[in-house]
Amino acid sequence: MEEKQNELQGLTTEIEQLQNQANAHNQNLELLTMSVQEMRQTVETLEELKNTELGQEVLLPLGTGSFLRSTLKQNDRVIIGIGSGFSVEKEIDEAKAIVDKRIQETDSAVQQTRERVAEISGRLEELTPRWQNLYRELQEQTR
Repeated sequence: MEEKQNELQGLTTEIEQLQNQANAHNQNLELLTMSVQEMRQTVETLEELKNTELGQEVLLPLGTGSFLRSTLKQNDRVIIGIGSGFSVEKEIDEAKAIVDKRIQETDSAVQQTRERVAEISGRLEELTPRWQNLYRELQEQTR
């Protein structure tokens, strides 16, 4: 009986760890997905910018739903972040290429994360029936 209790405790610990890992991966997956959506919107905005007439009034986002009215003076170049707090001026198509590459990299991370979640789920599906059986056996033995 003690051997089964030890096995049950080990399975319980492993299941809890796997559930915690799955939760962390799912949270990461949500953040990655939101990031991809934001980047895709950036690509769309860059494309629209190319077709916007100079001198037209535009709204510049300041963050948290706040905007500034401005007049478009240039529609062929933008300033894009390149990491570590640095930004550079690029032509629209170059900026789009940078964002597209980031989308591909993030999509790859999304796929890897989904695969890891699937692996964890598979392992949980293996362990859960064994845990349930052991638990039932121990409950019946203590009656």
